[in-house]
This record gives sequence, structure tokens and C-alpha cells, in this order.
Amino acid sequence: MPDPDQCSWNSMVSGFSQHDRFEETYEYFVKMHKENFFLNEYSFGSALSACAGLMDFDIGIQVYAMVSKSRYSTDDVFSGMIERNLVTWNSLITCYEQNGPASEALEVFVRMMNSGLEPDEVTLASVVSACASLCALKEGLQIHARVMNVVSETSMVSGYARAASIKAARFMFWKMKQRNVVSWNALIGGYTQNGENEEALRLFPFLKRESI
Repeated sequence: MPDPDQCSWNSMVSGFSQHDRFEETYEYFVKMHKENFFLNEYSFGSALSACAGLMDFDIGIQVYAMVSKSRYSTDDVFSGMIERNLVTWNSLITCYEQNGPASEALEVFVRMMNSGLEPDEVTLASVVSACASLCALKEGLQIHARVMNVVSETSMVSGYARAASIKAARFMFWKMKQRNVVSWNALIGGYTQNGENEEALRLFPFLKRESI
């Protein structure tokens, strides 16, 4: 096909996706975009299905960011997907958390939980960050209680730290019944991320003691 048109590109992208050839799906989606062809809800839906099949969270966020800048609603494109997994849910949650509105990240999280899918550390970090940006620490702690059986306490420490809620991260850390090198690193990294380098240095002797 020497000069593929709009329909030809969409057919290729969709066809690869339907046959679980996810690498080719995303490859042709990118080519289609570079050739300045119009990306519609079918193009985006196929690309997101490819991200889900490849379990590629980063690409998923990029595609959702493209959707958010298009004439289409991210929610409509997401709802039109035949199959969704944790990668596609996390990508949508993180897209809203990073690009706004943050309240949508929380709404999508609730929908994900209601669908029966369990969150992981990536989900948690994005949701806690969304709560922080909304000054909704109470909601963040409620989410913590809801998912405590799913994700580790160390992940909670990292999530709160990433959300610039270092007080909550510290509270979570000292509540832990057992701490190890990973959990100490999570808290120290949280202090560093939030510009509290002196506090991070103060904890290093404890980390060394835990490493022995």
C-alpha cells in the first residue's frame, strides 16, 4: 500500500491490537502520529490496549496525555476499551494526578476498586499524591486503611513522601511493627525528596544498624 490513508492506518493499528500483536500496534500508532494523520478514539483505544498487553505503564501515561490534548475525553476512550488491566487503570489515574483534575484521579481509583481490581504501589503513590494536591490528607489516610491488606507499609511511606506529605510518611513509618533496610531507605529518600537533607542524614546511623 504505497499511500495509506486515514482508514488504512486505523485498520492497521486496530488489526494488530485485535490479534494481540501489541508491539506492532504501538509502532504503527507512533508512525501514524508522526505522519500527522488524525488520531481518533479508535486509534487511542488500540494504543492503550497495546500498553495493557505490553504491561508498559510509562507508555500508557504518554498515550493518555495525548488523549487529554485531543478533542476526545480520556474517560470516553478508556470506557471504550474492551479489556482493561492494572496498567491501563494506573495510567489513567496517574494521568489525572499529573495533569489534573486531581479529583478525577480519586474518582477513577474508586471505580477501579469497585471493578474488583486490587491496587498496587503505583496506584497508591498516584492516589496519595492526588490527595495531597487536593489537601485531602484525610482521604489519603482512608485510602491507606482500605488498601492496607494489598500493599506494603513501606509502599505507603514512599507514597506519602512522594505526595510531599512527609509528616504522614514519618507517622506511617514509626507505626510499622517491623522495619528493614527498604523501609528505612523509603523514609530517608522521602526526606531527601522534600528537601529535609539534615533529617535524612540523621537517620543514616539507624539504617547502618539495620543493615548489620
